[in-house]
Amino acid sequence: STWGPFLIGLLREFTQGVARLMASPSKSVIRSSSESSLLNVSSNKATNYAAISPTATTDDLSGIVVDSGYESDVDEIVLKDGRRISTTARPKHVTTLQLLAVIYFCVNSGPFGLETAVRAGGPGLTVLLLLILPWLSNLPIGLLTSELASAMPQNGGYIIWVSRAFGNFWGFMEGWWSFTSSVFDNTLYPFLFLSYFEAAIPGIPFTPFTRYLFRISLCLLVTVSNFIGYQVVGFLSVILALISVAPFLFLGVWGAPEIEVTKLFQFREVAEVNWGLTLSAVLWVTSGWDSPGTVAGDVRHPKKTYPHAVFSAVVLVMISNLLPLAVAISLYSDYGEWSAVSDFWARVALSVDGQTLRASIIIAALLGNLVLFNVLFTTASWSLYAIALPGLMDCAFLTRLQSRFRTPLACLLINFVAVCIASLYTFDGLVQVTMALHGLGMVLECFALVWLRVSEPHMKRPYKIPLSPSFLGIFMLPHISISVANVCTIDKLGQIIVLGITATGITIYFISRLVEAVDQREAGHVGTPQFLDLQEVFEDIPEQVEGVSQEDVPDLGFR
Repeated sequence: STWGPFLIGLLREFTQGVARLMASPSKSVIRSSSESSLLNVSSNKATNYAAISPTATTDDLSGIVVDSGYESDVDEIVLKDGRRISTTARPKHVTTLQLLAVIYFCVNSGPFGLETAVRAGGPGLTVLLLLILPWLSNLPIGLLTSELASAMPQNGGYIIWVSRAFGNFWGFMEGWWSFTSSVFDNTLYPFLFLSYFEAAIPGIPFTPFTRYLFRISLCLLVTVSNFIGYQVVGFLSVILALISVAPFLFLGVWGAPEIEVTKLFQFREVAEVNWGLTLSAVLWVTSGWDSPGTVAGDVRHPKKTYPHAVFSAVVLVMISNLLPLAVAISLYSDYGEWSAVSDFWARVALSVDGQTLRASIIIAALLGNLVLFNVLFTTASWSLYAIALPGLMDCAFLTRLQSRFRTPLACLLINFVAVCIASLYTFDGLVQVTMALHGLGMVLECFALVWLRVSEPHMKRPYKIPLSPSFLGIFMLPHISISVANVCTIDKLGQIIVLGITATGITIYFISRLVEAVDQREAGHVGTPQFLDLQEVFEDIPEQVEGVSQEDVPDLGFR
């Protein structure tokens, strides 16, 4: 009689945390024209793509006024170049269990992608990485985001953090790497959606060209949805998150008797492992640990809540990924045939519990990947909008909002074209480029965290990782090393793409700065000859000094 109300209350608090997060107008939440809001819920790939709210009126970053959801003394944020960003406040309300719900759904959206890791590196290496990466790589990022977001609780997130630490150039590069990473990430979901669409409606004679057209059509649908400002919000998004995750939890639990432990630790020879693809795939599946930053300003008792919630989430996410993977490894030993662009998990479900579980997995895959694609397409477009604001790229064309729906049409179209081009690439290649670009951005954030500890030790930090700057650097070193190793081990074409994207970003930044300087010079804001000011000083003398007439003022000959 007592367990029933307790469990109901526990579930209510768990879902309220996610629902409140999705209805919140703060952090990485994007507002549409109807003032609804969106969070990258259940996105294990979305890296807090916080963007400037389109409802804010800004001439430059100093004009941003943000609802940060914070009850603290952090009233404004001062960037490295002196610009100030103000915040407003409201009471804290997110508990440990609610924060755990936020992290769990943002990180865990199913084991899609692990098929690629097993095929590239074997079952033993994949299981080992799933056991150690959350502690060495994901946990530091979760705590990093918690500290920086609580110290600087405003939209623009990672761009503001890096700009404050290292200036506008590195802030732009942080935004550029994150935007381009999200473009390649966006491209992955139509691949996954199509795989399970074919399983749901078998017999359709798809060819490589018609598959490409299908993916582009899906991208067009999402672009139109974002253009008119349609978003999935509130309790509905909680339900969709549960629908996406629950079948895999059931698969892991129901199929547990099938697990053969000896098969889980079968390792390949080192020379036979595709290290770049294996590492990229596991990192992609387990990313999203920066999600605590999305509610950093709303957390009650942050010094206790953050570590408890993040550590608990690490354990839950590991179990959620390892259980279905262990079942699949035990049932399907032909690992070279595993593929993420197939209905692999539907076939595993069929072997475990028949057609019912298979249908549930297909529905979860279709809904989950479609919602994720829509959400991440939105956040990528607003991320481009954010880095196009004055002070970074300063591109008025990209920051112009459509008059009726108040959405960034130019950013949406650029994102659409970029996804169409990236769709020509292979799924494996997209995963590698996505995580390489994402890793570069996260490395910058690690450096920003440590540098701000050194350069601004008295900054107000409602949550602070309990380590000195030196040990903080050591704590972040594993993640930095893993990110660098990932960039160095992806295939050559992927490295060329990453290098080209980086060079393009640098070029765009300096061209935008040059254009801005020329525009200011033509407008007379910079480069005005000092003798003009001197002439004005001379002409003001008769008004300030007795006995001096206008005829006594020398003509300097410059007018």
